[in-house]
Amino acid sequence: MVAVRVRAAGAMLAGGLFLIATGCSGSTATAPRAAPPATAATPVTVMTATPATTGVTAAGFPADFIGVSWATTPVVAVVAVYSATDGHLIRKLTVPMPGGGLGDPRLSPDGRTVIFSRGQGSCAQTIDTVPFRGGREQVLVSMTGTGNNAIIPGDPSYSADGRYLIYDTVPCGPSGQALLHVRDLSTGRELTRAGFLGDADSIFLDHDSEVVFDAAMAGTGTGLEVLRLPSMALAAYPAPRGCRYQALAGTETETELDALLQCGPGHELSVVAISPRTFTVTRTLIRLGSCLGGETISLAPADPSAMLAETYDACLPPTARGDYRIVKIRAGQAWRVASGQGVPQSDSW
Repeated sequence: MVAVRVRAAGAMLAGGLFLIATGCSGSTATAPRAAPPATAATPVTVMTATPATTGVTAAGFPADFIGVSWATTPVVAVVAVYSATDGHLIRKLTVPMPGGGLGDPRLSPDGRTVIFSRGQGSCAQTIDTVPFRGGREQVLVSMTGTGNNAIIPGDPSYSADGRYLIYDTVPCGPSGQALLHVRDLSTGRELTRAGFLGDADSIFLDHDSEVVFDAAMAGTGTGLEVLRLPSMALAAYPAPRGCRYQALAGTETETELDALLQCGPGHELSVVAISPRTFTVTRTLIRLGSCLGGETISLAPADPSAMLAETYDACLPPTARGDYRIVKIRAGQAWRVASGQGVPQSDSW
């Protein structure tokens, strides 16, 4: 569903590099996402940033990313393309519409369209698409019913080969239950599972026979949940002790599964690699710092070692408004793209 986020003040960013935080900067507020202690990862060496260029950058990063503009009122929010160099707006893909917000933009596997959730007022939402190069917005999945009888779709995500669309529907009224949908776009047929919410960061694996969810994002836990297809059976895999996953990213080859992992009362945030067979952490790729929470992470289609992540200050109370940070990551280094209260949200390559 289209989420409303509270932005929180963050760690310092300087010299174009994301500096590893050493603490909570004296904050005495209760952290909103506390977790038991965990062993801290080894700090990352900070090096000079490589200048970015057009196209694929010299550091191996894509030149742009998609996201939703941040606004205090949803009426002015748009899905847009932003520069991966400094986060500036390149082009808007949608127009502001009254009555609701936008969320979960994801680029299709062929790179031609962007799929997202379009809020249209109280208990009104559709899943829409728009061409990546600009064009007319179209409804892909409509809502059904009206008022308390309305059923609204959200949390869309494609399989890496573009064959499947996964999304969920929820009722607006007190009756009914959430329903997860896996639609074969070539045939229009759907598999469903009742009582389960999806996640726009869901990852298809093993020739589309499994779908991996971040249980925290789906609101059901702190680990991973794996949906088997076509049986729709669900299996749970715990996060490391004292930790919780906060976002997932995968590759088209289905050999890479990475995640933002938050651990301990100090909210240590790292990027970790996860085995797509055992769903356990195999190594830490980079430690981003303490007092941090993770919003999104994505991998560049042409080079999975190039990542884009958005983080926030996890040591401020939920009502605080501060800075979010967008960083690009590769080979144990993290470069700042943008920071502040107005940076795009729901970002991905």
